[in-house]
Amino acid sequence: RGVISVSLAHADKQFRVELNSPPGARATVCLPKPASGDWQRIRINNEVIWTEQKKAINILADGVGYLAAESQWHRLEVPAGHITILAD
Repeated sequence: RGVISVSLAHADKQFRVELNSPPGARATVCLPKPASGDWQRIRINNEVIWTEQKKAINILADGVGYLAAESQWHRLEVPAGHITILAD
């Protein structure tokens, strides 16, 4: 239990999510794809987890993971705490 806060920012060719969640929480985040094409890369806490060139699927330490690419979004899983997701 606790407060979950989310901040979203969309600028030219960039989408940013700031997520704060209480201890013990896990979140599934759906990151929307751009209107045309896809992002070049997705980073969580400044670590690249997916790139357009490699279509890489990475499960990172501390419970951060890339789950799937869907038709309109990328699905990610993140643990409790402060998480920054950046797609550009």
